[in-house]
Amino acid sequence: MHVSLHNFFSKPLRGTESNKSRMEILKELVGNRTVLIGVGEITTPEQAAAALSSDVELVALGRALLLDPDWLGKVRDGREDQLKNKLFQRDLPELLFPKKMWEHPDILPLIQAADD
Repeated sequence: MHVSLHNFFSKPLRGTESNKSRMEILKELVGNRTVLIGVGEITTPEQAAAALSSDVELVALGRALLLDPDWLGKVRDGREDQLKNKLFQRDLPELLFPKKMWEHPDILPLIQAADD
């Protein structure tokens, strides 16, 4: 089951007295009956490691891979200092995403005009 949350580690706002994250609650409910894949604002190697240690079987990366398609290779090779965490106008042609995607309200605020 693929679960996309705004934040992987977020806790429910209501409906439970538990201090567990939504993903931890879902994992308890699902158990080992199916694979649980979690995604949500995981942008650093530390966050990915923490997410994997929460008993989900797989962690998906969204925005991190949009900003840096070589994210996994850089982390694997110990080049975390080279990870891109901003999107620049100059990157758009290289990333080959459709123009409509760049105009999406969630993506537009991420695009920087120049290095800063």
